[in-house]
Amino acid sequence: MDESIRELERGAPDDDTGRRLDLLEALARVGRTNEALAALDLARIPGPWFPRAKELSEKLWADAITRLEPGITVPLGWKADWVLAGSGEVVAHQEEQFGATNVTELATGELVHVIAPRRPGPWAEVHESKSLLSLADRIISADTREIVSLEWDGHRIIEERHVFEVDSFDLLSVSPALDRVLLDDFARVESDIPGMERFGVYRFPSLEPVLERRERLGEAVVDWSTRHLVCQDERGLVRAFPFDGGAPSSLALELDIEDTLVALRPGVLLCETLGVALHEIHGAWTLPLVESCRQLDAPSASSDGRGVRLVADGTPVRFDVDFATGCLDAKRKGARQLARGWHPHADICSVRIDDDDRTELRTLDGRILRNIAGGPPVWSRDGRVAVSRERTDTLRVWKTRL
Repeated sequence: MDESIRELERGAPDDDTGRRLDLLEALARVGRTNEALAALDLARIPGPWFPRAKELSEKLWADAITRLEPGITVPLGWKADWVLAGSGEVVAHQEEQFGATNVTELATGELVHVIAPRRPGPWAEVHESKSLLSLADRIISADTREIVSLEWDGHRIIEERHVFEVDSFDLLSVSPALDRVLLDDFARVESDIPGMERFGVYRFPSLEPVLERRERLGEAVVDWSTRHLVCQDERGLVRAFPFDGGAPSSLALELDIEDTLVALRPGVLLCETLGVALHEIHGAWTLPLVESCRQLDAPSASSDGRGVRLVADGTPVRFDVDFATGCLDAKRKGARQLARGWHPHADICSVRIDDDDRTELRTLDGRILRNIAGGPPVWSRDGRVAVSRERTDTLRVWKTRL
């Protein structure tokens, strides 16, 4: 080991950000990228040091993605749904559209699990997944009467299955602790009477109502961190309803059926109507971001805790925001490049090249880091594994050499 690195390690306490960054930059210079990234938590970097740390992080991730390597392929049912587990170790996919759900390990390409029919025998009811959701290291698959949790323990899938004696429901969202679910068109018993279906937040797995409403009017989201359901009331006003039954807060929002509402981060909503704006969930502040937007793609909160990233009419943009006050600190706008998604930890966007069935991974200023086959990739939570869909019937795995 370089003696200068040893010296930095001895003299870089956790509370000395400058010395810690000196050490991480030294590790990067000698090719110890994985160690540097593992120790570089941008969300904990004090403000004065953030630009330097952010620059280092972007450089390290750009270098890693430049060396992204293709891995195995996974056969996929025709136009079938699929979802990547947050850990990036397994992918759940359907045999055919609305067919049985399988789980494949991405290290080996082996089929490691199949969700069995709900009722075995000659009159078997196949688990026809209508919702596939990624929840940390779990994958949640739901049909109209069943919710299945699949967890990979490194060797096998642990399945937790819940079949409900109800008529039907649509699963929209799951809390991080898997103790609450957001359901739509929930009918406890079969009925021909219109309006019997309900919408709301329910305890899992009992399906006891936490916050239930007669119907869903337009867009609705849950902020699981602050425990609010955000939706329109009977008069069409957008309100944030607390789980505890307290008085709802009103937001300065008017939503049409094609508008977008996203629970972006704890206590902050992103809304796309004619333009794009952020809203504090109790109505304390509103921050307009984009005055006019015909198409919004890939809105996300940056993992460093300081930014909002989105693609407005094909142009990738990052906004640095003070979420306590709702003030805009900075804006970085990239070249218009028809971007469609983001890396989870770097301001690197995916640009689909439709004529060639490929995607370019580019920096915000348009520099091409890597070409990959297929559509824009889905990334693992740590940003080290990506999965893209080639044509309509194959998934391709990509891995960084970290």
